[in-house]
Amino acid sequence: MGNKLQTQTMIKACAWTMFLEQGFEATTTRQIAKKLNIGNGTVFSHFKSKGDILISLFDEHASDLIHQAKSTNQQHSARLTLRHYATYLYPFYFEHKALSIQYFSLLILNGFKLSNHLKLLEHEIYQGQPFQKAKAPILIDSFVMTAIDSFHSPSDDVNSTLRVLSNKLQQIS
Repeated sequence: MGNKLQTQTMIKACAWTMFLEQGFEATTTRQIAKKLNIGNGTVFSHFKSKGDILISLFDEHASDLIHQAKSTNQQHSARLTLRHYATYLYPFYFEHKALSIQYFSLLILNGFKLSNHLKLLEHEIYQGQPFQKAKAPILIDSFVMTAIDSFHSPSDDVNSTLRVLSNKLQQIS
């Protein structure tokens, strides 16, 4: 592993631990740098902001889950495929609820450009079927907004959220 990649990996590992222990808001890039015995500028030479570190980490973890889900996917429609992938991703979002809220907030504040894992998800739900350019963003929006809504719902558990997503997806298809 190259030195630059190794440093970036160390920054992400340290940041993830600190985000989990202290929370995103309470963690600073200066603290991450200090813990790694590197300069704060080194952190910024790898990431534009603390938010970019979180987005990178979430994309990495979620992409791993998407690859796991792909190995067990036997669905044939985009709607059912998305529901299958949600059974892998929603538990991760709920396990890291505070960071998930921060992550999706960052995406929305950045003009909701699809993150790497959401682009991968969009690609995967249409594997082996004609890509429906008009429907794909609607499916992804439903997936994301269902997760976001559930974070503030009294019945904020994975199974309830999956049921809500299934109901929405039935309306779309």
